[in-house]
Amino acid sequence: MNKENNNLLMMGNSSPYHPASSFPDLILMELKQAKMNLGKTINDLGVIQSSVESLNKKMQNEKILLEKTRERLTSQFAGVSSLEEEMNSIKEKTRQADNAETKTKKMAKASNFEAKTSMKKTAEMRWVAAKKMEEAAKAAEAVALADLRALTSYCDSSSGYVLPEQRNQE
Repeated sequence: MNKENNNLLMMGNSSPYHPASSFPDLILMELKQAKMNLGKTINDLGVIQSSVESLNKKMQNEKILLEKTRERLTSQFAGVSSLEEEMNSIKEKTRQADNAETKTKKMAKASNFEAKTSMKKTAEMRWVAAKKMEEAAKAAEAVALADLRALTSYCDSSSGYVLPEQRNQE
């Protein structure tokens, strides 16, 4: 429409269809149209401005939510790393306990072997002591028999009494 109005303005008074008195009316119409367009543009700008403000508020809210999420993730990762450290500590303690248990078992086997060896040596020493005691008892018996024979032969020659054992031996 503005092109048509411009064309009419350029033609001016020479137009057969528009008398000279319509020229101010035409300008007035164009001004009204411009005013309406300007009002519409201002309204559109207001809508755009409110949309921009709304989007800015939404962006601010999203930034806040993003920061909170970032903080939660950071704390969760800190918790995860803390759990990893605790798990590694538990693994290390378990490994140390296993090593200690293995050493204890080895020591127990060695101790058990030593105890068995000691018990065997003690039994051997007892056996040797018993053999020696048996030999000493036999020697004591032999000495006692010799004493008895000596006494018996002394007594026989002096009293005439003979032990029943000696009669059987003679």
